[in-house]
Amino acid sequence: MSLSRYNDLMKFTAPVTFERAFNTLLEKAWPYFPHTLAPTAYRRLQDDSDGARTSPNHLGVVIGDDGDCHVSTDGVRFLRFRTPLIGGGASPREHRALQVLAEAIRRDEDASESRAEG
Repeated sequence: MSLSRYNDLMKFTAPVTFERAFNTLLEKAWPYFPHTLAPTAYRRLQDDSDGARTSPNHLGVVIGDDGDCHVSTDGVRFLRFRTPLIGGGASPREHRALQVLAEAIRRDEDASESRAEG
């Protein structure tokens, strides 16, 4: 999609819609996504990896069995965002955003596998 086509489409999407979506994702309490109920690791190869499938070329999100979210860009060092309320997490929006990121990675990986099989 060209940049001008993208900009044309965005003119029809009111900023209020984005604000409403962000408020729904980041401000309202909601349960875990179904795919994050069990401890799971999500990894996505970056776009500019030139085919190198080594760890520094991946973005990783791990949802722990305690619900904590861990994020890494090198597969070695992880930042932890604890579950809000019951886990003592002080960053509930970041925690939710990492859950959304994990789901985005899962969907992109599923789409990549479907294209590879097709």
